[in-house]
Amino acid sequence: MISADILIRDIDANGWANLVSLIDPNTVRRLAGEAERPPGRKKRLFVIFEENSVLKAYHTEKGSILDGFKWNGPQDLEIVSRREDVDAVVAVDRDSLSRIFARSQRNTDMRDDFVKQILGMYDSVAMEVGKGLYFHPERKLKRITYENIQKGFKLGTQDNTTILFYLFDGNQIWTSLIVGIKDGDVDMVTSHDALAARGVFVYDWKKDYKKILGASKQAFRKPSIGVFGDVRSFARVARSRKTLKALNEERKKKNIILDPLPLLFKTALRAGKFFI
Repeated sequence: MISADILIRDIDANGWANLVSLIDPNTVRRLAGEAERPPGRKKRLFVIFEENSVLKAYHTEKGSILDGFKWNGPQDLEIVSRREDVDAVVAVDRDSLSRIFARSQRNTDMRDDFVKQILGMYDSVAMEVGKGLYFHPERKLKRITYENIQKGFKLGTQDNTTILFYLFDGNQIWTSLIVGIKDGDVDMVTSHDALAARGVFVYDWKKDYKKILGASKQAFRKPSIGVFGDVRSFARVARSRKTLKALNEERKKKNIILDPLPLLFKTALRAGKFFI
């Protein structure tokens, strides 16, 4: 899914920072015109144990609380949670840690796709839930196979094309990302800086997006997916409980333009009009 020889070039630092900032829910709320929420400070407790002995007990606010820590086993995590006044407890058996690391080393080939390596490590952890790794409140880690992710990725993308993602503040580029797909892998990541170097500038994004698509085709490969939109409209869609309905409404207003768009996604959007 990620090429071993991926090319990363001409990344706009401000645009990249803006893109990464969308991970923060408060950034999206602010852009959508909603009030920001103070960051939650959940208290957590991490325990490493060996049979009935506790080796480590770390409270995220108090630090180590090993001295005098009472432990009757992982079956009492709810009691431990109430006693230590924490929102969540994670307990792991020392032998389980050894199995996780051994399994990760055994199953991870450094020559594999980076995504496959990460999923292999995740799988090593997921296999220990309930056997040596315990959570309160109870949590199950679903096993995710690389093959299923790869199939989904190939289903949603076209080979030897580019995917463009642009958000605008007014007519200024707020963030931009151009991703190249080749042989089923991401083999290139760049931004509008690569096109600006070729004299491609934006004055009215709702008209000039076609110019961007043409320049990307000329400089790299034919675009198969293009997402262009007003950043605040994008945030409103992201915050909506009815995402497809909100997206279709913003498309009607020309605040978000999806062009080109594979038939699979067009069908999903049309279905959204009737079922959402």
